[in-house]
Amino acid sequence: MVALKDMPCTPQVIFFYLGCLPHSQQSSALERLRYIMPTNTELALRLLQQEWCDGNIEHLKLQARMLTSSVPHCLPVWRIAVAVERELNGRVEVSAPRGTGWLLLLIS
Repeated sequence: MVALKDMPCTPQVIFFYLGCLPHSQQSSALERLRYIMPTNTELALRLLQQEWCDGNIEHLKLQARMLTSSVPHCLPVWRIAVAVERELNGRVEVSAPRGTGWLLLLIS
């Protein structure tokens, strides 16, 4: 049996599935899928987009911080984390995991 995370067309399947759900259930479905596939960057970015569209800025901040640890190579996640920090605080407090300090130079 093939697991969803092993399918080559995973993003298309996931986004089709999300389109079948009511808007109110999409965020929780995305969080469950992120738990199953923690290194799927497309899914991570879709989750952040969903939180932004729903107006859940504090939850967006939390998700972005967690994603900078689980997918530290994803530059868009870092940019979103910095933008959310600036929006909420007017300053940035993002800590880079060891070996990814170069990312902070690219996003600033």
